[in-house]
Amino acid sequence: MDIAGRKKLLLVGTLGVIAAHTMIGLLFLNGQDSGMLLVFLMCAFVAFFAFSMGPIKFVVMNEIFPTKVRGRAVAVATIMVWVCQAFLNQFFPMLREIIPVGAIFLFFAAILIPQILFTLKAMPETKGMSLEEIEQQWKTQDEEPEGELQSANS
Repeated sequence: MDIAGRKKLLLVGTLGVIAAHTMIGLLFLNGQDSGMLLVFLMCAFVAFFAFSMGPIKFVVMNEIFPTKVRGRAVAVATIMVWVCQAFLNQFFPMLREIIPVGAIFLFFAAILIPQILFTLKAMPETKGMSLEEIEQQWKTQDEEPEGELQSANS
């Protein structure tokens, strides 16, 4: 991650997952729910997820919280990740009974589009920076000039 950068990996991985989910969804909607192409696309999804969304969320969690609350905050965030994954795993079979599998994959692809926009617009690149340097960068971004603070309160 420190060689390629978190943003680049997340963007490439997310685009790959969107492409894989879209093609899987279209295959299912066209009745092609087996075959080597489907296996290849599932493997592509796993590969793109494995170098991007899978590990990067845990790295970013450690970078966005201040040192004094990092341990507890990362613990809570990690619990939320696991709760959301458990929720998805429990409800996917029920979803599959009421919605075509292809539509579910297309929905998963669509909900990743905001992630691309967020990564491009809001996520800072922290490649090669220590946790202390990242925390200092967050602090300097949060500081506002006094004039802006006063005008916002008046």
